[in-house]
Amino acid sequence: KNFVFDRRVGVSSAEYGKQEAEKGRPDVAVPEEVVGQCAYCDAGHDSYDPADVCAVCREPVLVCPSCRREEVHCQQHWEWREYYFTRLAGFSRPELQQQAEGLESLLAQVAVGKKFKGRRGTLRRQLNRVLRRLQELTDGEALEAAAEGCRTCGVVGCRGDCWGFFGRRRPVPAPSPAPRAK
Repeated sequence: KNFVFDRRVGVSSAEYGKQEAEKGRPDVAVPEEVVGQCAYCDAGHDSYDPADVCAVCREPVLVCPSCRREEVHCQQHWEWREYYFTRLAGFSRPELQQQAEGLESLLAQVAVGKKFKGRRGTLRRQLNRVLRRLQELTDGEALEAAAEGCRTCGVVGCRGDCWGFFGRRRPVPAPSPAPRAK
């Protein structure tokens, strides 16, 4: 498969072969084969889904249907998968405390060095979000929060297909004005 930067996401060689065969070139036909694997179970899988993007950096992640979950993490942020979550409303106080401790531990691992400046900032922001949520729970806010919207567009029920090359709401460019006669 070839990754393409539009809503198709990927185009397989077999699809290309079918298109060429329809044009009268049957010699180009290519058999379909799975070329990727699920990030969680290593099963053969090569179809990206708009909802399967890293919770940290939004990189598309290959996740098979049986491993699909609320939030996924790319290979670069794999070690953060137990502590870094976009949606914090459903977590209990002990779970949030565990996340805060884990984030502090991850932050200590990258405490020094120019190379880790971006990671430190990301981890600090997340730690602050978790601590704010813990404070909200301490101040008496109910554990159950209203349904949270998409982290990109804010719409409740959006599967995440509003961002990047999935952008449903991307404005259509206006046609160029006709040249003026001189």
